[in-house]
Amino acid sequence: MNLYEQVTNQIIELMETATSSQELWSKIGSTDLFAPKNHVTGDFYNGINILILAAAMQKFGYQHNEWLTFNQAKANNLKVRKGEKSTVCVFYKPIEKDTVNPESGEVEKERFAIAKPFYLFNVAQLENVTISNPEASLENEFSKIEAGEIILNNLVEKKGAAIQIGSSDSAYYVPSVDKIVLPAKEQFTKAEYFYSVLFHEASHWTGNKSRLDRNLSGRFGSQSYAMEELIAELSSAFTCAKTGIVKHTIENHACYLKSWLQVLKNDTKAIFTAAAQAQKAHEFIMN
Repeated sequence: MNLYEQVTNQIIELMETATSSQELWSKIGSTDLFAPKNHVTGDFYNGINILILAAAMQKFGYQHNEWLTFNQAKANNLKVRKGEKSTVCVFYKPIEKDTVNPESGEVEKERFAIAKPFYLFNVAQLENVTISNPEASLENEFSKIEAGEIILNNLVEKKGAAIQIGSSDSAYYVPSVDKIVLPAKEQFTKAEYFYSVLFHEASHWTGNKSRLDRNLSGRFGSQSYAMEELIAELSSAFTCAKTGIVKHTIENHACYLKSWLQVLKNDTKAIFTAAAQAQKAHEFIMN
């Protein structure tokens, strides 16, 4: 089994454990599945590694989304418990080689990247390490809403997004007129859900030709439609994780899960593409 197959199978397992009544992109305790960070440096992992580590969190029931390599543990006088197995993650090694241009006959540099594995352990796999859960507070709840408002305002004022709020009971993005339509905030049972839905539709908005130029022409039920929905859901989950906002379950959750699973089973590299595109969309929204 190659690296692509191994990772894809992990993500398929994560999706297959979810049902129509469960939140796929959920939290375990106070830990957000989509905010993995390095225990030593504090840096956040991104792209496909977010999904790999989320799958491991779900599978093994880890309570804290903090990770480190064996060498990092050793360098910091931490000890991985005997018998613990690592989680395989992915980094891209840049490769450069000389190729001959068939038209000019000149030697040119070809640059590409190869997926390579690296291995992480969760802090739960260490001996004598205790991590406390952050306490929930009213101040934290307000800061989440404030973060959502800042992103909304930046989308409109700095990025020129056309966002229409309150004119419809449904949320959607219209590529032909480049407009996001959202229900009024009061229609959501929790204030956070409004921003979660905003992040999903804004993720579709980033795919416009004038921005990240993704294929937005797919019809419901097609593979391209399922792929774009997966990208938007992942991007939204990444953004929710960074702001601390609770992810809202999309409508027809079970139907989407089925279509995503089919995409992944048809192409072992699809989840790598989706995660990379979702990371770009997330960064476009946040920057």
